[in-house]
Amino acid sequence: MEHTLYFLPTSGGMPQAADALLACVSPARRAKIAALRFAGDRENALLAAVAVRLCAAEALGAENRQLRFACTEWGKPYLDGAPDFCFSVAHTDGAVALAVSTSTVGADIERLREAPHGVAERFFTPEEQAYCTGADDRFFEVWTRREALAKRTGTPLAETFAASRGGRAAESTATRIFRADAFMLAVASDAAAAFSLCRLNADDLVRNALERLAPLG
Repeated sequence: MEHTLYFLPTSGGMPQAADALLACVSPARRAKIAALRFAGDRENALLAAVAVRLCAAEALGAENRQLRFACTEWGKPYLDGAPDFCFSVAHTDGAVALAVSTSTVGADIERLREAPHGVAERFFTPEEQAYCTGADDRFFEVWTRREALAKRTGTPLAETFAASRGGRAAESTATRIFRADAFMLAVASDAAAAFSLCRLNADDLVRNALERLAPLG
């Protein structure tokens, strides 16, 4: 299985096949999706859940009903019984990022916009603040790196920031930055993992999911 960071632009509204797609995810996941207030958030969550299942089914040669997901104590999701299938999902307004790897991975994505410089002053190191001065995209480069590192370890973001300030980032971890359209993406993984960026089309994802994933009832 290749190390891949998928970039999926989304429309801001639920797909026409939403009901059929919802049948392909677990009842617990359906409930979480339904609880989201905005249609764009529901779309992102649904397409991300379907994409993870599709990738897992294809990588493992498994049926949808055989896939069992769980979470660590810090809420990091994983596929039970498949230690070599690792993934991380991130959402932002208008897009989803999904990292898939054979080793523990974390991903983040942000839409590029005016940077909240107060956040940089509060959380970034002096060197990072200097790097971001006058360049909004650099703020999101640093921020997505930090988020990806936190999601890889499954620890709270504040702990990851504290470790970075103290110079305690793991030497075995590498972070990579990608830019796609108006989005900044980051992936944190084993230093030896070479990630490629793959753009997904939502219509293709929906079609492939409905062909490959059997409803769960």
